[in-house]
Amino acid sequence: MSWSKVGDIEKARGNPSQAQEAYEKGLTIRLELSKIDPTNTDWQRDLGVSWGKIGDIKAKRGNLDQAWDAYEKALAIRLELKEKDPANTKWQRDLGVTWSKVGDNKEARGNPSQAQEAYEKGLTIRLELTKIDPTNTDWQRDLGVSWSEIGYFEAKRGNLDQARDAYEKALAIRLKLSKIDPTNTDWLRDLSVSWYRIGDIEAAQGNLSQAQDAYEKELAIILKLTEKDPTNTKWQRSYRISLSRLGILHEQRGDSIRAKEYLLKVLELRLSLVNRAPQEIDFNIGLVYALLDLYSVVENEEEKRKYWGEASGITKSLVEAGVKHNELEDLKEIFGIE
Repeated sequence: MSWSKVGDIEKARGNPSQAQEAYEKGLTIRLELSKIDPTNTDWQRDLGVSWGKIGDIKAKRGNLDQAWDAYEKALAIRLELKEKDPANTKWQRDLGVTWSKVGDNKEARGNPSQAQEAYEKGLTIRLELTKIDPTNTDWQRDLGVSWSEIGYFEAKRGNLDQARDAYEKALAIRLKLSKIDPTNTDWLRDLSVSWYRIGDIEAAQGNLSQAQDAYEKELAIILKLTEKDPTNTKWQRSYRISLSRLGILHEQRGDSIRAKEYLLKVLELRLSLVNRAPQEIDFNIGLVYALLDLYSVVENEEEKRKYWGEASGITKSLVEAGVKHNELEDLKEIFGIE
């Protein structure tokens, strides 16, 4: 088994440290190979894959500058490969994926114009590929990702109508794919993303009933996925977020009892993650946000103090331990921690 696959397995298990270690071992091997024969395009492509995976894991762990360094290297390799053979659709697809990652990174680092440019470059490649072969489901899935990214970008800027248009294009693709193969879990996961993002638009436009309908469709898909594989940490995370989303929506609709029911389930799941891997920063920060969500919906003052105090205590512990994380800065501001 390659180090890249070992890294993928560890990442799926929710072990980012072990995943990064495996990816870095794979990268070392591929760097050596590319030095032996820099003209070997297969080895160059593999090296681009390694840099991309390193970028992904760095981004997941909040190291955005380091993620950009890796993505930039992957992008350079893939642009060079495209120039060597513009008709190679595999390399074109690789480049489309990289532009998406670059867009995500630029957006997260506060460069919206560069993010938009990257997303549009990725979309252009994917539209061209789907014209070459409209039956290629991988390319159709990639196109759905591009439309979803553009929708998210527009939504963050308050352009809700443009966001809805992009999200509906993504939804149409994903509904079609899920009909082709209702057992494909990746396509089901994509479809759940489309439903919740459309739900977000409905909620932002004050259509809370329609938002609830979309969120419940998302939750139904996520429940189906977690039943198929209860050990899949990515789906468990989606389940937690879906519950949280519905909890907050019920609070907005004035139903604090239903809101608390959903958010207590989230808290239970967050606690189980921290107990399993207390050293993982993302798990601890997720627990803080679960406590804050409950603080926002409960009406009893004693409960409010309890949830606030627990959330503040975890945040202080992370700060005192010298933890560096982009979301920790927001939490420090919330709790007034220097």
